[in-house]
Amino acid sequence: GGDRESAPLTPPERGEGKEGKKRKGAEEELKGVKLGSRGRRLLEHLGITELYPPQKEALQHTLQGRSTLVAVPTAAGKSLIAYLTLAERLRKSERALYLVPLRALAVEKYRDLRILEELFGLKVALSMGDFDRSDEHLSRYNVIVATSEKADSLLRHRAGWTEELKVVVAVEIHLLGDPSRGATLEVTLARIRSLNPSAQILGLSATVRNSSEIANWLDAILVESDFRPVELREGIYHRGRIDFPLSGISQEVPDSTGDITLDLVVDCLRGGGQSLVFLSTRRSAEHTAERAGRYVKDLLKEEEARRLQQIASSLEGEESSRVISRLRRVLSRGVAFHHAGLSNEARVAVEDAFREGLIKALFATPTLAAGINLPARRVIVRDLTRYDSVQGLTYLPVREVKQMCGRAGRPQYDPWGEAVLIARNPRERDEVLQRYILGEPEPIYSTLGNFKALRTHILASFASGFTRCEEELEHFLRQTLFSHQMDYWRMEAMCQEALEFLFEEGLLRREGDAILATDFGKRCSRLYLDPLSAVIMREALLREPEEEPDEFSYLQVVSFVPDMLPLYPRSREVGSLYRVYAEREGRMLIGMPEDPLQEEIFLASLKTALFFQDWIEETPEEEIEKRYTLGPGDVHNKIELARWLLTGFRELARLFNLPRAKEIDRLLVRVDYGIREELEDLVRVRGIGRVRARTLFRVGIRSRDELARTPLAKLASLPGFGEALGRRILKEVGVLVDEGEEQKREGPQSSLEDF
Repeated sequence: GGDRESAPLTPPERGEGKEGKKRKGAEEELKGVKLGSRGRRLLEHLGITELYPPQKEALQHTLQGRSTLVAVPTAAGKSLIAYLTLAERLRKSERALYLVPLRALAVEKYRDLRILEELFGLKVALSMGDFDRSDEHLSRYNVIVATSEKADSLLRHRAGWTEELKVVVAVEIHLLGDPSRGATLEVTLARIRSLNPSAQILGLSATVRNSSEIANWLDAILVESDFRPVELREGIYHRGRIDFPLSGISQEVPDSTGDITLDLVVDCLRGGGQSLVFLSTRRSAEHTAERAGRYVKDLLKEEEARRLQQIASSLEGEESSRVISRLRRVLSRGVAFHHAGLSNEARVAVEDAFREGLIKALFATPTLAAGINLPARRVIVRDLTRYDSVQGLTYLPVREVKQMCGRAGRPQYDPWGEAVLIARNPRERDEVLQRYILGEPEPIYSTLGNFKALRTHILASFASGFTRCEEELEHFLRQTLFSHQMDYWRMEAMCQEALEFLFEEGLLRREGDAILATDFGKRCSRLYLDPLSAVIMREALLREPEEEPDEFSYLQVVSFVPDMLPLYPRSREVGSLYRVYAEREGRMLIGMPEDPLQEEIFLASLKTALFFQDWIEETPEEEIEKRYTLGPGDVHNKIELARWLLTGFRELARLFNLPRAKEIDRLLVRVDYGIREELEDLVRVRGIGRVRARTLFRVGIRSRDELARTPLAKLASLPGFGEALGRRILKEVGVLVDEGEEQKREGPQSSLEDF
């Protein structure tokens, strides 16, 4: 398997390692693939002596610089194809872009790719920060790892290096069909190909029904295979037994817990394997993990229990959290849950402990299936349906379930992997068999036909100077998958509608035959805002309410725009939200809409603004989580969204030269840290968050200067501080404290930038 610290690739991404069967030597092992010295050195460093068949087939094309789409199952080593291609094809002055769908995956890939720096001096950068920057410093790097959204924003800023790309790797390219992110990936690839016609595109995809159509769109060679390094047995659990229809095997599962899911977990654990369980909701994941802990804890070894207790203790943060308290409790029993409500730190701790084999069963929502590499002996899919607000209860897409099932089986550890789908009755058993075991994944269709995506990307094309008239726009759109799959006349009608909106709202203007973005249009695009969000912000800024707007007025605006994911009210909360509006109506920058659908969004924006107000009034995080039914990850994600949208709001106020920019700027700092105004100076010191800042304020330490004059002993005695942190904080404000010596003040330092 290899240690994760010493080797960047986890076992499923490798070919067969040193533990696997060996042949007569590297030359014969890698027969059929002409690897240069770099490729051989990389494989040697990773302890890989044999490549899988799809890896060999793909490398024959990618090493020649040909665009290639690799559509193979999860765990068939797609990433290694990309790493070897980059190692062989990039020279010191050349660049590659590595596109990933999720930030968590970007961090994982960045860690993996650092090996190229270590072995060959190819510099690797991770880019996923603010969208309102061109990040020209990235031109100094050879491999840039970025999310599709970040890459799209860099292209909008016309960063010079984006026109000099030699290789572009697109991971999880089947997400082109994702309703929320697919259009951005599609436009990014189309724009890169337009700017770099000779760039090599390497698409890595799960198996999909229309992979040849996607390859055709990318002008790429298709390498398709159903190869897996570990046999996958897909089975259906029904009435105490698992049937594996394709292999004719059947297996009894003892009833040891009185719960189907837990019986499957305990059965696997007794056979020495880990389980990964997919459930539809976070609540189910947390509750099932708690119940599983009762059975798993007795099966842990003493050393495992000790290590898990250490990991659980390490998750104490500055603020307590309901979700983290629950996670710490189940972790010490050898199980965990994983969903988007976890903080980044907690998520990484859980993933690492599962990879180490310490966590015996992980209960996750389907977000985990999207790219993070966590294989297990047995994958259990308990919930095969989800609630859709339009269609009601619907079956999960086949592609999504196949992605979950693909996590079963760890190369070099498990003789096979088991994916078990739970059927509640004979009718459901037949449905599961036909739909998921025998069925094919759905085809991928472009999502650029969504009006929001179309208006956003058309504006970006003109704002970046990428297109300058309708003919050039048409030429660019013909390079998209949308055009590839859609009737031309229908596409043209949709584009005309989007253009009309952009002209009417003053984001674009005509100059003869040319179409130019206005200053408002350029700012909107560079801020990465949906044009409708920018229009709503502009109207709010120009409105003169009866009374002076307060922070709630501004928070409600950013909570109402389509770029925010608002908190929808429960039916029992609606009455109180109407009262909130009635009390504040005179200060509001947006009035109550007449359209019932818009009214529902408006009420959600009021609830979301109340959430942000609680945050800046220093309501404890645990109380916020309970009040709004959120996890720490949700709180963090909402704050991130608000920071971005308030930055956009402030920049538009500056563009229109309105005095409200200063008020929004002050609010931005408060939202960033979750504080009342008087703590602003203290939270700028590294190591001091909102809770520690309030502790200092209560004992009369109210500024950096007063902090610098505070004796270490006093600082160390405060709750949540301690001597080591006290010493670090004093160093931040320019005070050196040696062991047993007086405090010494360094020269004046006024902000974090001085360090």
